[in-house]
Amino acid sequence: MNFLLMCIDTLRYDYLSCHGNGWIKTPNFETFARESVVFDNAYMGSYATVPHRTDVIKGEFSRPLHR
Repeated sequence: MNFLLMCIDTLRYDYLSCHGNGWIKTPNFETFARESVVFDNAYMGSYATVPHRTDVIKGEFSRPLHR
């Protein structure tokens, strides 16, 4: 099994043409999405970039979202 984790900080989900945007063309994302499994619903455990990526990679919460 091949696995690719793509973390992009400043990319809006609704700006990708593979998610229905008609005025911005992202053909490479379209091809990648067509040949992959796309998760449309995701929930974060931490807000800042480094704690969130730590959560995703380790599979556990590193810092609570609300104190």
